Amino acid sequence: PWVAPSRARPAAPPPPGRDEAEAAMAELDLGSAKIKAAMRVLGVLPREVQPLDPTAFEGQEVRFKHLEQKRQNLIMEVHRKAEEGDVSPNKLGALGGESREARNRAFMEEVARAEAANFATMQKLAKKDVQKVIIQELEQKVNAFRTAKKLEDNKRRMKDLLAKRDEELAARQKEAAKKADKIADVRNRAVKAVQEHGEELTESLRIANERAEKAIAERKAAEADERMRNRLKRSDIFDRQAALSNTLLKSREEAYRAHCEKMDAKDRWLEEQLASRQSNVEFIAEKQQRTRENVRQFLEEKQAKTEEKYWEICARHDQAARVRQENLSATVKEFQARNSKRVQSHSNRYERMLEEWEREQIRKQNERMSPKSSGGGEGAALLKTYSDSVLLAAERRRNHAEVVGSNRERLRRAHHYEVEQQVDKLRSMREKVQVMQDAKANADKRRTEVTANCAREKMHLQDRVDRSKNSRDPEKMYNMLEDLDPDPEAVARINELLGELGMPKIGFIKEGDEEGK
Repeated sequence: PWVAPSRARPAAPPPPGRDEAEAAMAELDLGSAKIKAAMRVLGVLPREVQPLDPTAFEGQEVRFKHLEQKRQNLIMEVHRKAEEGDVSPNKLGALGGESREARNRAFMEEVARAEAANFATMQKLAKKDVQKVIIQELEQKVNAFRTAKKLEDNKRRMKDLLAKRDEELAARQKEAAKKADKIADVRNRAVKAVQEHGEELTESLRIANERAEKAIAERKAAEADERMRNRLKRSDIFDRQAALSNTLLKSREEAYRAHCEKMDAKDRWLEEQLASRQSNVEFIAEKQQRTRENVRQFLEEKQAKTEEKYWEICARHDQAARVRQENLSATVKEFQARNSKRVQSHSNRYERMLEEWEREQIRKQNERMSPKSSGGGEGAALLKTYSDSVLLAAERRRNHAEVVGSNRERLRRAHHYEVEQQVDKLRSMREKVQVMQDAKANADKRRTEVTANCAREKMHLQDRVDRSKNSRDPEKMYNMLEDLDPDPEAVARINELLGELGMPKIGFIKEGDEEGK
């Protein structure tokens, strides 16, 4: 952007020479894609970095130096932008139509391969599941066959056992009849003995009853005598308790009388002590005063020692602060002196270089505006009309306006290119998102179709397996196994189970198998 020139003397260091400019131009490779991308980002045209012809600027050395300095600055900006690495040409057109379609096609092929692999895996797993179901069904039939065979054996053994049991029961019935006769005789003898024993017990109980009635009558008489004696004892105990209560009451009255006398004596003693304490009030007050004075003196001494220590610490800190302030003042003074010397030397050197440069510019302007170079009277009239400084300022202003205009044009091109890049980036992102969405939709559609096909095949196979599960016709199972093409291990297990059932075996011949049908 354009900046108003200040009233101070402008700082215009001499531009690099022609050799240095050509060396910098040689480093800027216009055929490099990175350099071209950096120039497009900065809005720099190739003609703006082309070397200037000094012969075209005869008598316009100031303008030549301004333009050359601008060209060198543009070259440095292009180099800096190219070295940053964010203008790689690989980013331009990275999302081309062919590469995107190729990636989409590769993605769909990868999805198709994955779906084919998944379908093959599902078929393999389905075959293993069917083999497992058939083997389980055959194992169940074998188990049922073994169970039926065991049941027949058990029935035969049960029949033999029942026949043997009937024979043993007939023999035991004969023995039981003989034992029943013996038991009847024994029971009759036992009943007769029980009756005789009952009569003996009845007689003994009668005698015991008479003896118990006599003992009960004697016990009742003894209890009546005992109740009389207890009544006399209770009356005696009541008399003794009344005498004891009177004695206790009298002792309590005596104790209360003694307590009252003791309390009266205590009251008289307290009154005497109170009278004696009132007589010693002055002595106690004097003692308290001395104690307060001692405490006040101790606190004052303690406060004085504390203040003395505090002021010693403050003095030590003040001394340290003065030392730090002196060191800081010396350091600041040293820095100020060194900086002032450097500023003075730099200002003197800058003023000297600026005066030399202005004298050189004035000398060249005088040579250009001399009568020899301007064609006689017109140049002399111009020299008489304007001073050298005014002409130099006017030329600088024109050069500055030209540079500012070119900078604005270059910034406009850079902004336009940046907007185009952003729009292209947004368009590329939208296309990429659309491609991804289309690919996802196609993949979802194919996945849904594969899932539906797998579900139909699974249902069909499940129906065939269910129909052949409980079927007594082995042809259905044989046909399904021939269509399934089971594994050799499954064939061996199935033949083993069929052999146990007494049914014909199945067999398949495959390449590389040693066993056949």
